[in-house]
Amino acid sequence: DLTERKKSEEAIHKYVKELEELNNHQENILAILSHDLRSPLSTIVGIANYLKSDIDNMKPAEVKHLVDILNKASTDELNMLDYLLEWARVKFASDIFSPVKIDLNIILERVFDTLKE
Repeated sequence: DLTERKKSEEAIHKYVKELEELNNHQENILAILSHDLRSPLSTIVGIANYLKSDIDNMKPAEVKHLVDILNKASTDELNMLDYLLEWARVKFASDIFSPVKIDLNIILERVFDTLKE
């Protein structure tokens, strides 16, 4: 039936568009996350390397200041990871798998009808 086929095609196009939008949204989130997760880590690595190379020549106050920065950057990183994990938990908990019964005969008939054309 041509009407059924047209409805099926429209539904497929709708789902394809929705999936493309979701993929774009996911890519944007990943780009933001990669930047936001790397920034504190870059600070931590940079200061750790600086301390490692020159700690013997530093005044205690300077070492304390750098350790404070390390503490803040690592705390920020941990908080960001906690928020990310919480978001993922909530996101995937809402997408609970809910199987539904389908009639394979109808689907196979549509496939064979399409192949006959």
